[in-house]
Parts: sequence; C-alpha cells; structure tokens
Amino acid sequence: MLSFITYELLKNPAAYAKVRNEVDSVLKGEPIRPEHLNKLPYITAVMREGLRLHSTVPIFAVEAIDDTALLNKYFIQKGTHVLLQIASIHRDPAVYGDDAELFKPERMLDGKFEALPPKAWIPFGNGARACIGRAFAWQEATIALATIFQRFDLVMADSSYDLKIKQTLTIKPDEFYIRAIPRANVAPLIIGKHIKENLPMPKPLQPTTNSSKNDAEGKIMVNVLYGSNTGSSEAFAQRIASSAPLKGFTARVSTLDSASGHLSPNSPNIIITASFEGQPADNAGHFVEDLSNLSGSELKGVPYAVFGCGNKEWVLTYQRVPRLIDEIMEKRGAERLLERGEGDAAGSEFFDAFDAWEAKLWTTLGEVRLAPPYIINESLIAVVV
Repeated sequence: MLSFITYELLKNPAAYAKVRNEVDSVLKGEPIRPEHLNKLPYITAVMREGLRLHSTVPIFAVEAIDDTALLNKYFIQKGTHVLLQIASIHRDPAVYGDDAELFKPERMLDGKFEALPPKAWIPFGNGARACIGRAFAWQEATIALATIFQRFDLVMADSSYDLKIKQTLTIKPDEFYIRAIPRANVAPLIIGKHIKENLPMPKPLQPTTNSSKNDAEGKIMVNVLYGSNTGSSEAFAQRIASSAPLKGFTARVSTLDSASGHLSPNSPNIIITASFEGQPADNAGHFVEDLSNLSGSELKGVPYAVFGCGNKEWVLTYQRVPRLIDEIMEKRGAERLLERGEGDAAGSEFFDAFDAWEAKLWTTLGEVRLAPPYIINESLIAVVV
C-alpha cells in the first residue's frame, strides 16, 4: 500500500506538494497525535486513490447461490464460482471517467468518494471475509505517511523508473527504491519522550471474575455483552467491567452469542458490538439471528444499552448491526437505559465517543443503584426478601 502510494506521489509532483503542505499546516512541526487523523483530507484522498489503482488483493471469488442471469445476458448456474478482477472494477470508465487510469486524488474529495456506487471501491476485499484489520492498517498508514513527509524529502533512486509489478500472495512494486533526505530545520522525533509526556497510560484490563463473594454482595450485576472480530468492542466491554466495582456494581463479560435467548430481565444488559460489511461479528451472529426472529413482547422489561463500533468508510452499512439490535430490542418490549452510542474507528474521536457514552451509562446506572427501596425498578434488580 505505502509503496504504491509513494510511487504515485513521486510521479505526480503536484500531489506530492499538496501532501507535504497539508502535513506542515496541520502538524505544525509537532509529532502526529490522534486528533490530527481526521484533519488530513488530502492524505486520505491519496490513500483511497492509491488503493483504487493498486489494490494489494487483485482478485476475489463469489459463488452464485441461485441460478441467475447477469444483465439478462450471462447465465450463471447455482454453485458456480465467479472470479472478479478488482483492477477492472476500480478502473471502470463508467464510474471513474475517461481518466480512470490516472492517479488523481481529487476524485476522492468533496463527497465524491461517498457518492461512489456500492462495490465500486473494494481494495480490502468483499463481504464478511473482507480484511478485518482495515481500520488499524488505515490508521497506521496515515500516521506513517504524515510522519515521513514531515521528516523527509523523498526522491527516486532511479529517476527513470517505471512501475513494475511483483506478485506473491499480494502484489507490490518490483525493484522500486527511494532515497529519504532529512528535511532542513525539522526537530528530531523522540517517540518515547512524546509518549511519556503527552499520552495517558491506558488502564490495565482487569479480570472480571476476581471479585470475592463478599465484594459482590449488595451490588447490582451488570451483564456486559460484546460482538467483536477485531478486538475493539471486546476491549470496551472489558473497560466497563473493570470500572464496575468502583461504581458500586459487579460485572459479567461474555459474547453476544452466549446470551442468545436468555437476556436477563433482572440486570442491566450492556451491549458493545460492531458491523462487518453490514454483518454481525463472528461471535454475535446467532444472537442477531435469534433476535430478528422474535415476533412479540418477549423482551418486555429487559433493561439494555447499546454502543456501536463502526467505520464510516463502509458508508452503506455503517452501524447497521448496533442500530438493528437497538431497534428490535425496543420493539420487543425491552427498556432502553440511554440512547445508543456510536464510535467511528476511522476518525480521531473514536475513544472520546466511547468515554462520553460510558460516563452517561454510569450516571444512568447510578440513579438505579441509589434509588430508594420503595421505588426500585424491579426490571433492573431482583429484590430478595
């Protein structure tokens, strides 16, 4: 990814200059920080355009689930595997114009990327098996590009070089070498010092089963349920669980699938989950399927709250699963404790969004815990006499 993008930028001096100017104006000589990530629109456009022209996965396969005719012209029998070339999809003149072969980051700016037809840009693969590390890779690439352009001037080792492709498991430039020349008047980057002085230490994840029986007495149990492939939702669930004892609660963490069919009406059910190409996480599929098959008021009185992890790069399916869970649970009689929260992993405020939602959650649960006995909501806590 970065090799292809570097090649295209060195072949397009105007785009190269725009990247460097954006980095200088946003970072202002400081090391890149999370709040900078959504303030680099031209770098984002460069990365999107680079991946359009040079997707590292050149092909993927689909299978016909029924007999069908594509465009009423090509008959495809059920069970037939069809190979699709991503390069052809990404260079379709009907979508990208007559200059589709050219590197032009501007075609990804000002809402043009969001307006692309479905599946017109799929460099990370297709469907439920698309790259699960996309958000992490995207953030890493943004940080790397911004830091490199802040610190170095890049030139080709061979100014006459034209792109040659080497194919192994993926594709990459072959025999492409560059020289990195330190930029003048740029302070050295001392990573350890920056982290120590500016970044708070993360809270360690605490085991969720280490509370003694006496510690749990008199505390409301909170069921923290997650659906996660990449780990973000699970990490947020663990954060809630580790904070629970400090808030006067005890917590139990498990996957959404493990709670399928038996959500507790006697404890708050806190759901942290994500969508992957519009589908549930691997450990949440059964839960969503069973939830979708409900038809009455089976969840009457079940207290719940939902936080959705997502990525706005998937425009058409962003937050689909968290929104679906929230809507069905309310429709089937469950009691929403607070409005659904949303976090965009593609933005710089992903963790801030969760922090704000978690603060509201504890405030809401604290009101339940501190309620006088004569007005305790029995759907939230079972009272033993």
